[in-house]
Amino acid sequence: MKRFISVLSIFTLLFLILACSEDNSVEPVSPQADEQSSSLSKFVTRLNFTGTESLDAVSDPSRVLDPGTTLVKRDKIIIKGFTILDDITVNVEGMGSMSGNTKIVLNAVWDINTYTGPTFGTFIKIFNGKEAWKGVFKGHRSKVGENEWEENIKFKALGVGDNEGMVMKGTGLFISPMPVPLIFSGPIKGQIIFPNM
Repeated sequence: MKRFISVLSIFTLLFLILACSEDNSVEPVSPQADEQSSSLSKFVTRLNFTGTESLDAVSDPSRVLDPGTTLVKRDKIIIKGFTILDDITVNVEGMGSMSGNTKIVLNAVWDINTYTGPTFGTFIKIFNGKEAWKGVFKGHRSKVGENEWEENIKFKALGVGDNEGMVMKGTGLFISPMPVPLIFSGPIKGQIIFPNM
């Protein structure tokens, strides 16, 4: 009996490890074709959005809320907790435009020579002085010119407050003229998904 319980415990542990290790990455914005055609689509509404996000913490250093920590390890720069407050303008299909801010907590592992590599972190989108969305992002930063870096990101957020029950999925493309992104700007786009009442 003890042996049976031990074997059962091992199988349960393996199941939990496999279930938790599935790729929980941020999904692309575009729904899969089969998802669009499923009968579940009648239970949700999807609104497209476009917008821009920008930061100039050189002109306004107060936009850096927390410099976080930076560690150089061999040929990598490891950044943790770099927190900034950027400006955002969003135009939601059928609802008009809104302006606000995004509080971004950035983590990165970059090449020490090129300042390129993966980025990831969390964010809070704030409109009318209230938190509206809380989410996560991941991306990759590339050097595309002598003094130009490009960051492609995917993000996903859950609505809070008035947006509770909604989901936001999107992508962004940000251009920066400096190795450390104290200045950047670029477009975002995606969908807001909410259940039909």
